[in-house]
Amino acid sequence: MDKPLKGILAVVAVLVGYNLFARKNAAGTLNFLPGNLKAIGSDGITPIVTVGLLVQNTSNQSYTLNSIAGTVYANNDGNTYNIGNVSSFEQQRISPNSQSELTVEMRLALIGLVSDVINSISSGYGQDILFKGYANVEGVQIPIVINYKL
Repeated sequence: MDKPLKGILAVVAVLVGYNLFARKNAAGTLNFLPGNLKAIGSDGITPIVTVGLLVQNTSNQSYTLNSIAGTVYANNDGNTYNIGNVSSFEQQRISPNSQSELTVEMRLALIGLVSDVINSISSGYGQDILFKGYANVEGVQIPIVINYKL
């Protein structure tokens, strides 16, 4: 291989590497927030709630969310209950410099939900809702932690 061709290939490799590095860093700046309730249904005896998950993208890059999954916990008076599993395995687009709403399903865990409701009634109605999960954004695993106080 002659020297000019090696030089061109080296420059292309550096540019491709930089682009991947920049996209990964920008994907890490996505901000996730709770969205609106969209629907309530069931799968047999398992209640399913479809909700929106807002994602704020302050970068100039558009992204494709490949999947998202995690667990929702309720914390009431020091007691923590697993109240559901959140997931979406459909690709969804995240526009640049905007707020997008992703659609996810939450499969409610009846035992945890009932325990949380009983504890809420006996100790007052205020509680913290915590979502812990991961989003696969173009192959990059992004941890998500959302705290919401009721």
